[in-house]
Amino acid sequence: MMGIAGAISEHYLPRLPLSDLKLINTHKNFAELSVFVYGLAWLLRVLTGKRGPRGALAVLYILLTVLGLALISYTGFLGGGLVYDHGIGVP
Repeated sequence: MMGIAGAISEHYLPRLPLSDLKLINTHKNFAELSVFVYGLAWLLRVLTGKRGPRGALAVLYILLTVLGLALISYTGFLGGGLVYDHGIGVP
């Protein structure tokens, strides 16, 4: 299913204005960064065992999860702007 959605989106993206393409790329970059940050938090959690991170690692873990939340929130904000302000993905 995702391959079909990607193929359809590739068909329509070249027809968009350059400003929309830049916004789509920014949205994609923030989404990928949020996955990376949450991946680091998950890895830290897994590597510290059942009890989870302690001390300074616990602070790092909390900072990573808060940063991930901020990144996901901003990514959602950008995605909402793509849909409601630019009409991306709206037939």
